[in-house]
Amino acid sequence: MEEENQIKLHGMWGSTFTKRVELALKLKGIPYEYIEEDLSNKSQLVLKYNPVHKKLFEDMGRVITSDGEAQEKATKDLFEKLTILEEGMKDFFPGGTPSINGENMGLLDILMYALFGPYKAHEEVLGMKMIDPERNSLLFSWVMALTELPVVKESTPPHEKLVALVQFIRQNALQSCVA
Repeated sequence: MEEENQIKLHGMWGSTFTKRVELALKLKGIPYEYIEEDLSNKSQLVLKYNPVHKKLFEDMGRVITSDGEAQEKATKDLFEKLTILEEGMKDFFPGGTPSINGENMGLLDILMYALFGPYKAHEEVLGMKMIDPERNSLLFSWVMALTELPVVKESTPPHEKLVALVQFIRQNALQSCVA
């Protein structure tokens, strides 16, 4: 059972991004398995997750900062990436979402919460569902479990402040497009 929950770090020996994660894991005393990636022949897992996460950030930003047809396209792109993420989670976490331990949150937990934690504020400002419990059940349950952790609750800004921030970002972006 221990091996199933072990963190696997896919990286490249000279990558500063890999080294940051390695350092964080070592500092926290979190055991992990390092898997060297050949960048000219990436593993299926890296190909499945790496571009999706980057594109998720970009697509979420485009949904918030665009309007009309551009927003519709960004929303469609975002939902496609969320579907890919959901399918990948089924492969990566066969039993469902990863086990979450509030005393030892993993880097992936932190990244997922940073990306999806404020989804309710996004939904309120945009007037649409971004993370649907039916369409994205694994992602939704993971984010919900993270939001219940005391350390996450303590560090999450009040909902009203998040809504105001998303509104501010959206208004400034839309005004820049008009100007």
